[in-house]
Amino acid sequence: MNSAPRLALILCAVFISTFQVRFSLATLEARNTFLYIPFKLKPCTNTIESRGQSAKDAVRRDDELLAINGRPFTGTAVYRQELRSARRYLDYANRLSTKELIEALSRWPFRVTVRTGTAQARTVDVYFANCTCGSLDPSQVAWYCIVPPAACVVLGLIVAASRSHSTLAWLFLAVMVCLSVVPIVPEWSDQWSQVADPREWRDWFRIPALAYQAFFSASWPAWLLLFAVYCFRRNGGSAAVWWAVSPVLVLASLKTLVAVGSSENFRAVASLRSALELSATWASVITFFCMAAALRSFGRRWVLTGAVLAGCATAVLCWPAHVPDFQSNWMYDNVIDYRTPNLVGACFTSAVLLVVGVAAFSLASRGQTTTRLLSFASVLLLLVPFVYSALSSVVALWWTRFVPQGILASLFVGLLASAWIVLSAGRTNTSASGSPV
Repeated sequence: MNSAPRLALILCAVFISTFQVRFSLATLEARNTFLYIPFKLKPCTNTIESRGQSAKDAVRRDDELLAINGRPFTGTAVYRQELRSARRYLDYANRLSTKELIEALSRWPFRVTVRTGTAQARTVDVYFANCTCGSLDPSQVAWYCIVPPAACVVLGLIVAASRSHSTLAWLFLAVMVCLSVVPIVPEWSDQWSQVADPREWRDWFRIPALAYQAFFSASWPAWLLLFAVYCFRRNGGSAAVWWAVSPVLVLASLKTLVAVGSSENFRAVASLRSALELSATWASVITFFCMAAALRSFGRRWVLTGAVLAGCATAVLCWPAHVPDFQSNWMYDNVIDYRTPNLVGACFTSAVLLVVGVAAFSLASRGQTTTRLLSFASVLLLLVPFVYSALSSVVALWWTRFVPQGILASLFVGLLASAWIVLSAGRTNTSASGSPV
């Protein structure tokens, strides 16, 4: 028996487990320290884009950020690390008496070096606002932020270990990894960061963790579509379905490069980030039609149905419309756009998966109805957290008390149902052919 799949699984298990344990510990710390971000930077630049109330007297919009606490600014990792260190210090200092607190703050304020235009660089002190709106208690942190991703990772590894030679089991693991990096209670406003961020880690593991998180956050439509197709068509339509989702994986890889580069050396990826930004709409259109082509496994009429859906998604994404200002009385200027590529892509993926389920039922033979129905239900349940996360990027859905609980229920039921589908498929194929698929 070929040991390569098992060796690959062991390596994956070590990395995934290490990341998840460390990320969970960092989440506990992040939820306790409640990091406030005094100003935002334009993506892949060192230019200040907007400021919070506590920084408006210290820095200006379009200032060039040169250093933070004496560290040259090369990417957002420097900013996030110094913010987290300062937050830890301030949390400790707030327990001091008034006299000791003033003395402590004078010894170690949060200092940034900025330059306005061609003027000489200046070093200014920036302090932190104290806002605890929307914070979670420790039990909520465990229930919403630690248990769900840990359950996804553990179940994915168990199923993959049980069927290490099965393509379906590996696809299940990929979907579980994607789910583990999707927050159940997302940070709708990134000005008050209560989630762990690998950019704040100061050792070598920061870059692999960033790449891992960014890639699976961006590539989830491909893995979920592949998993759905293989659930209903055991051969997955051979190589055709992989070619169909390859643009999604390529785009996710490019976004991963930008994420890592903006953290470590923003100048190195500035041009790539600009190119992705300029081509975001048409890159999304290409992925829409390629994902529609994945329906070829079920017949030509289903490819046509997918193409119609891709055309509708393209029309929604490209149709010109005014984007209104949103919450102008906030501490920051915020703009809301309900037709971002991520949101439209999530809705389109949902539609394609519905078509996959309908197509599977149309081709199902007698006696397969129960299995197909359970497979269809499990895929839809796993889809819910991804769509919820996309919607939460523009609407604060998590403020509604029962929505996150419903998402958790969908997640856990979907996990159990899909795991049973994968394991039962492995037993069926093993008994039929004498070897796993």
